[in-house]
Amino acid sequence: MEERLAELRPLGCSRRATPCSIAGPRPWYSGRVLEAEEASVRVLIVDDNQGLAENIAEILDGEGYATDIAGSAEEALIMAQSECFGVLVTDFRLPGITGVDLIKSLRREGQHPHAVVISAFSDETTVGAAEEVGARFLSKPIDVRLLNHLLRNAELRS
Repeated sequence: MEERLAELRPLGCSRRATPCSIAGPRPWYSGRVLEAEEASVRVLIVDDNQGLAENIAEILDGEGYATDIAGSAEEALIMAQSECFGVLVTDFRLPGITGVDLIKSLRREGQHPHAVVISAFSDETTVGAAEEVGARFLSKPIDVRLLNHLLRNAELRS
């Protein structure tokens, strides 16, 4: 299985990568959606609310990020076997495992994307769980300017 995962893993994405991202300056956005090879950071958006996930992806695509969407943590884990994501934007409450459990699972697999946990519930337990795994927390509805700021900072640290 380890050899199979190594075959699926894209160049520059190793089990021990810290963080797992595509480095380089952010391309200037010319009004078109960039192909994955052109974007500086790949963003995986995980939310069971497909409409919200698509809205976030559309905004980030317009900012020059390459985005993918998963409707569950399990789907995200499958996608992460063949893709290298520099940033993970995940809902806290997902069917199956939580967004925080997703972050922990990715780290056990050797991927260390910058993580942003989003939730309509910003109680101490939820925020604390996100911070405990080193993720930033944003409450819904999402402040898109703040999300963009977090992504730009993630790029600079990659």
